[in-house]
Amino acid sequence: MIYSTTILGGTDSLAVKDTLPVKKFVFNTSVFEYFPTLLLHTGNLNLGSEIYLGKNNSVYINAGYITSYGESSGIISILAIKTTGYKIQMEGKHYLRKHKVVQPAMLLFWPHILQFHSQKLENTGFYLSTHSFFQSTQTLRPQSFVYDAYGPNKPRIMVNNSYVVTRRAAALHLKFGYNCIKASGVNIDYAVGIGAQFIYSESAGKSPLGTVWSESQGEYGQKAFDEGFLIRPSFVYQVKIGFGY
Repeated sequence: MIYSTTILGGTDSLAVKDTLPVKKFVFNTSVFEYFPTLLLHTGNLNLGSEIYLGKNNSVYINAGYITSYGESSGIISILAIKTTGYKIQMEGKHYLRKHKVVQPAMLLFWPHILQFHSQKLENTGFYLSTHSFFQSTQTLRPQSFVYDAYGPNKPRIMVNNSYVVTRRAAALHLKFGYNCIKASGVNIDYAVGIGAQFIYSESAGKSPLGTVWSESQGEYGQKAFDEGFLIRPSFVYQVKIGFGY
């Protein structure tokens, strides 16, 4: 085994020559997707697997269950009672056979700090990938309106209703990342990417008498959450943690 060490102040990395057996299967989870989103306070409980195909290429598939951590409300967040759904991600990765962590990259992207002591394998180090996802969610939203009842006194009656918004989103990104597999098998995969996203939504069970401002709330300041479609730029920032075999 050949070891290369760079003193910290540059980079302190320990890598093993790529004659070691490749870990063909990696199972991991995308950590940041568990954090609640600003839009709906949802998290994505996900599990993924990367399969090495040879010649520095691999495929990655991730499936997740989307659920809200509670009701959401506010100016930035969409007023909602509950959201559930699923998300499927697919990725094709090509490894560049470059393993040295560059100090400026470490300063800009702190997860690199966790990627010291990576094994130098065909499916570790820097990579380029095409990343896509499709997700579908159903959001239960409250609705209230007031109307004048019939009768001599014409009392005003408050009516509460709820309706469902089905929202679908798909995206395609170009990603640049670094995959680390330590001698213990621990996997840390970090990547950033840019691309485009398509969003479509429609509502069901919504009363036309609704007057509450939240029913016209928009997402990203461009489209009503309840209906319509939108194409917008999209960014992805992922840290995956798992184990390689």
